[in-house]
Amino acid sequence: MAIALNDSKVPSSQKVKPFAGTRKDQIIEVAKKLIIDEGVSAVTMRRVARELGISPGNLHYHFPNYGLMLAAIVDAVLAPYLTRFEALKAESQGDPVTALTAVIEYVLDDLGNKETTMFFPELWVLANRDDKAEQQMRKLYDIYMAVLIGLINNIRPDLSKKRTKEIALFICALVEGQTVFIGYETTHKQHRKALKEITLTTVIKLVMETD
Repeated sequence: MAIALNDSKVPSSQKVKPFAGTRKDQIIEVAKKLIIDEGVSAVTMRRVARELGISPGNLHYHFPNYGLMLAAIVDAVLAPYLTRFEALKAESQGDPVTALTAVIEYVLDDLGNKETTMFFPELWVLANRDDKAEQQMRKLYDIYMAVLIGLINNIRPDLSKKRTKEIALFICALVEGQTVFIGYETTHKQHRKALKEITLTTVIKLVMETD
């Protein structure tokens, strides 16, 4: 499915500053920053090339099409989360409840970051009208769900696969749904702490007591 994206120019003072890394890393970072600062409508292959000061042909050498660039952006966004999840599980010293609590708490705290509040809703919007974006969003949440399923299974190995997946889906929906309310500079940001406590209590109780 094709999407029409804006390729308007911006003042040079707003352009992304150069940074260290491979050319692919630079492309990904510039495109991600455009999504966060201006939305997906700002991101075209030509716009990204211009921000980097390279030719469109140079950009296409690294990413032949928009879909491949979007996939690389999603992978780059997801990687730090997976690394942090593994670290939190290690820090729990084998206590599965502590591990699940730490992961959910981390994700809830992360909702307050500008990058998180701006990037994921933009991906959700794009996924509604672009097949490649929808595939990337599904991939992202499949990986996230697998983490939650593993954590729940460590606490309740007696649960069926179906029930474990349902609980993981509920947790994912419960947490992600709070973005609009307690995300970066949102209306109810002063209630983040209270909502985090309610969410953690609800989730752990559900996992421990569900049939």
